Formats: sequence, C-alpha cells, structure tokens
Amino acid sequence: MKETQTFQATNHSELKGKKYQAVTRLDILKYRNFNPILDIRFLGGDLMKIIIVGNGVSGITVAKFLRTQSEDADITIFTDEKDYYYPRPILIEFLAGRVKREEIYFYPPTWYAEKKIKVESHRKVAKIYEKSKKIELENGEQYSYDCLVLATGAKSFILPIEGFNKKGSFCLRTIDDAQRIKDYLSALGLYNKRKAVIIGGGFLGLETAYAMSGAGLEPTVLEYNKSLLSRQIDEQGADILKVKLESLGIKFKLEAECESLNGNDQVESITLKGGEVIPADLVIMAAGISSNLELAKTAGLKVSKGILVNKFLQTDNEFIYACGDTAEFDGRVYGIIPVALAQAQTVAFNALNGPKLVYKGVLLNTTLKIAGIDLTCLGDSNPPVKAYDIRRKADPEKGTYIKLLLKANKVAGVILIGDRKDALSWTKIINQKIDIGRVKDSILKENFDMARVFSNKS
Repeated sequence: MKETQTFQATNHSELKGKKYQAVTRLDILKYRNFNPILDIRFLGGDLMKIIIVGNGVSGITVAKFLRTQSEDADITIFTDEKDYYYPRPILIEFLAGRVKREEIYFYPPTWYAEKKIKVESHRKVAKIYEKSKKIELENGEQYSYDCLVLATGAKSFILPIEGFNKKGSFCLRTIDDAQRIKDYLSALGLYNKRKAVIIGGGFLGLETAYAMSGAGLEPTVLEYNKSLLSRQIDEQGADILKVKLESLGIKFKLEAECESLNGNDQVESITLKGGEVIPADLVIMAAGISSNLELAKTAGLKVSKGILVNKFLQTDNEFIYACGDTAEFDGRVYGIIPVALAQAQTVAFNALNGPKLVYKGVLLNTTLKIAGIDLTCLGDSNPPVKAYDIRRKADPEKGTYIKLLLKANKVAGVILIGDRKDALSWTKIINQKIDIGRVKDSILKENFDMARVFSNKS
C-alpha cells in the first residue's frame, strides 16, 4: 500500500469539500489505523460488506447499530426463516391467542427499507469459506464479505425420550412451531379442557404452561429438579411461586422424569420413570436450548457449548464475530435477551472499527412474563456458592418474597416475587456497586425509602 496522508472524520459533513485518498478495504481491516465514518468509499468505489447470519434479536440488533454508525455500509442478513424479526417471548402470546400472526413483528417491512438493511429470508447459509471470505447458500450461490457476524441462535434441546416423534409432540422455538401447535389443537378440537404436558420447569416451560391454560387446556409441568427455576431462585422462593402458578390452573410434577410418550400414531399419555402414567393430548418440550454450531463447524471455527469468542467477541478468525445464543463467552452461553442485546452492540462497533471495544458483560436480568405474577431475578440470584450474607423477607399469604445476596455489603443478586416496584432501584444498586452496609438491616423493612440508599444520609 502507498504511503498516503489521511485524516479522521467523525461525521459526514467533515468530508465535504475535502480531498482524501481512500485506503483499501483490506488495509483498513488489517491495520485499523484509519478511522473514518465508514461511509467513505474504499478503493474502487466499494462499500464495506457486512453479512449477518441470523435474524433473531442479536442479528437484527447488530444490523441496527451498524446502520447507526455508518450510513452506507452494505448490510445483508441471511436467515433460514421466512419471517422478519419477531421477539421470541411473543410466541407465548401468539400461542395463547392474544396476538395475531401479523402482529408479532418487531419492525414493519418499511423499517428495513428505510435503514437500507437487506434481509434475505428463507435463504439458508450452508458453508463459510474463511480464506476467500465468502459464504455459500444451500443452492450454491456465493456472497463475499469483509466482516461476517454469526448470530445463528439456538434450537430447542431435545431430551432422548421414547416416542417424542409422535403426532402431538412439539418444541416451541419459532413462529412456525407455535403455528403447528395451534393447527394441531384446532384440527383435533382439543380446546376443551384437554391435557397438555410441558417437559421443563424453566422460564419457557412456565410461560408455555400459562399459554396452554389461557387457551383452555389443563397443563402439567414436569420438572426434573425438586423446585422450579432452580438456577434462578431458591427453594423458599420457588415454593411461593409454585402456589401462585397453581392458582392459575397449572399443575406440577417435581423431581419427575419422562420416560416415554405413549399412543399409536399420536400422543395419548406419558410414562414417568417410576411407572406413573399421565394423560396427555399434547406434549411440548421446553428443556432448554443448544447453540446452532453446524455453520461454524464448516469454517473450522473453534466451538464448545457455543462458538468460542474472545473479549472483543471475535471467533478465532479475526473477520468473523459471534453473538447471542450461539456465542460462548468466558465458558458460558447465556441464552437471555439482555446479553444478546449487549453483545450485538459490541459486535456492531468492532465490525466497523476493529477489535477495540471490550465486552464486559451485563447484569443478568430475567423476568417471568406471566400476567399477575411478578418475578424478576437480578445478578447472581441463586449461586451454588454460599459465601454470601443473605437477607430475606417472605409473606406466603400475600405471595411476596425478596432475597438479597450481599458480599462485602454490596448487592450481588436479588430475587423479587410478587412485587417488582423497586426492580429499577436494585438494578442501579448492583450496577453502581453501592455499599449498603449502613442500611442493610433496615432495607427490607416495610415502607423503607429506597432513596436513602442513593443519598449520603443514614
């Protein structure tokens, strides 16, 4: 590359009337010593080409923040789904009949056109060629990229249960999954206090059970552990939550393991280990997720539970990033929306500017989305380690429960059941690492003013 005089432009107006010599795209990506606004054309008149694989929350957020930073970068999303982006939590509302299919989309089609984001729907990427920096679709078409973002998400984890291929057995991960469940129920006329069994007592399992109850079925949730949401809440909190959920018509079998689905062509019942048989007209698997790694493996990228990424969310190829449910950062695939959003913003910045912005993680925040049931877990809400100063306040009759986990007088985690009014305050306390030592003995008392935590007064 010739030695040239360059300047930094922080906004588009600074380029007007100036003469500049563009460097090649390869030099920008390799050396990162030139930091224009990136609507500067590269040598030959090309724009930076960024391909995103996956149209879930992380993929669409990457595209959104790329466009925020660059007016002219060439952004293309490839997805094997035929639909525009929809938030996965809305599948529960759709399944319960509270929203129509055309109402699930987060952005209207005009938004993509306005943002100049191309979405190639129903176009599955089959291969990645690292050296030539190209992707190949199932039909053999190839597309080149300067930077590739893998936001391929995850699929439902399927437990190896005998008979789970029978009619009436489903997963719930996509809008098509939800539509198949609705069509099956409608075709068989099952919306009349029929039996639904949900395998898995995590957030998705509980929300699915609620949707089934709202649709007129009688749901039973099978949970392998001895309490619900054992990763997020302790047994005392889980007991209070269980009572609240039972009041909505949801039944539970704890420490239960499904051995088989019974029936000829379609599900009629399930058998638990131990021999108990439970009638079932419908079975939904909600036992967690597993990252989609097939595409990454075609490129020879390093994978474990997810695609391994560094502190900049790069894979072991410097021009390929990964984020969301498919990325494994610091030994963990998080599988929650707040993490997907934060990782997507980091990837968008680094894809354009080079590996400069370090991903530092976010406060873990999970909320149960069931009307009338307030549950929020913040931070390390139920860690296996017991080296915490724990404070609790429980009122089983009111269905409320608060648990604080303190370390050196700083809040590491919070469980809120039945009352979320102070959730924002707790979020700030954790994020700002506020020492609550002077109020820790009174902070859970009735009518405590949370403003005291943020003041210098005792």
